Amino acid sequence: MLAWSLARALSSPGTPAEGLAAYEGARRETVNAIVLACRDMPADRLLQTVSTRAPDGFERIEDVLSPAELAAFDQAYRSTTLPDVAALNSRPSLSITSGGS
Repeated sequence: MLAWSLARALSSPGTPAEGLAAYEGARRETVNAIVLACRDMPADRLLQTVSTRAPDGFERIEDVLSPAELAAFDQAYRSTTLPDVAALNSRPSLSITSGGS
């Protein structure tokens, strides 16, 4: 996703500086959402909970965490990643062709 966005911005008309500014503008909201989600650290809470409940390991995560806990963890990540994936999949492909050859 990042490479696609950067390539698209840099292949647009204008200077490289303008392309980088467009890239920053396009990515800022998504990156900010990810940073805020990471500050909440659901993965760290999940790992700490699993470590406390199963210090000697486990065979299945469902034996350590309840369905509600797994769903909450899943939702914490889906709230930041799925909209971005949907946006990516809805964009047209970027084709860069070289002249000659």
